[in-house]
Amino acid sequence: MDQSEIALSEVMAAAAEPYLAAVVDQLVRDGVPATGYSMPADASPDDFDGEADGWINLPFEFTTRHYPEMTELGLWWNSVSGWRIHTQYERDNRPGDRRQWMGAGLLPPPSRVSAFLASMMVDYTMSGSPERPFYRRQGENVPALLERLQVYGQPAPRGRS
Repeated sequence: MDQSEIALSEVMAAAAEPYLAAVVDQLVRDGVPATGYSMPADASPDDFDGEADGWINLPFEFTTRHYPEMTELGLWWNSVSGWRIHTQYERDNRPGDRRQWMGAGLLPPPSRVSAFLASMMVDYTMSGSPERPFYRRQGENVPALLERLQVYGQPAPRGRS
């Protein structure tokens, strides 16, 4: 990976942080005890992850209250395919892993992301789609995506969070 790809990954991750923060705020307003987000700059982005890949932090107790057999519940976003729910569970002593994609574009409103998680909490086997959408390829339409992310705020200056 060259320096320009690393720089693009850092710019995209920083620009996406206010969007993830807006989703966290919406989840908290809707009664989900989201504790924050993680949007690390990816030192080795690929076509699968895109330039940025981050997740919303959900307490383990929240997950197990709804689904005792679930060992992990993750709400993830990336700059190629948008939102997905990732679950890991153990049923009948067999571990399982599932990814369900929201399929509502790269930047659906935070209220729609919250509704996606709420529907998943009703029945995690019926929400979203196992078919991954691809709204763009890595490196495509970067200025347009960065402009759309600005609606949620400017990234924090480098070195500050």
